[in-house]
Amino acid sequence: MVDSKGMPTKQREAPRIHDRDYVALDVPASRTSVEVAAELPASLGARPGRPFEFVLYAERHVHVEALAVVPMAPELPPPPPEPWKPAEGDDSG
Repeated sequence: MVDSKGMPTKQREAPRIHDRDYVALDVPASRTSVEVAAELPASLGARPGRPFEFVLYAERHVHVEALAVVPMAPELPPPPPEPWKPAEGDDSG
């Protein structure tokens, strides 16, 4: 991490960009990619179809491969169950 003049700093914590309007994600240690998610608080003002500016800060050992901000949608219901049909040659039904 560097300061505004490009000089290395010894800061070990995430910078406090804002005291209340932020989202923090815990990324578990892993040798493979993991997906983490969080819901943005309404106080950030993110709206579908509107520009939204944010700052991403990742710890030294975290490599960010992709980032997506998408609107929330209700969960899709599971498909209705299909009627049971005996398999060909099955005399148990």
